[in-house]
Amino acid sequence: MDDAGPSNFHSLRPPAKRMPFYVRFLASTALVLVVGTFVATATDFVRRHRPGIAPEAYLLPQAQQILLPGLGIASLVGSCAAVASYRHRRNAARG
Repeated sequence: MDDAGPSNFHSLRPPAKRMPFYVRFLASTALVLVVGTFVATATDFVRRHRPGIAPEAYLLPQAQQILLPGLGIASLVGSCAAVASYRHRRNAARG
């Protein structure tokens, strides 16, 4: 095996530049929103679910009041983070 083996491969790449604070903040916020939505959904399921109640009685309100708004906002914030990251990388490549 020559000198450019797997152990030396990573040293040939330039170090990755850190994303700006607002990009990291947006990405972290999107992740927290997704996790929080699923925690709220699970909590609501435990609170509403009772034997003998039809699942439609609590699944539809749960989807309308928790899942759709929570995941919708998370996808919007995540999209903003992706666009901000793309623009930052594009501007950094231009110089």
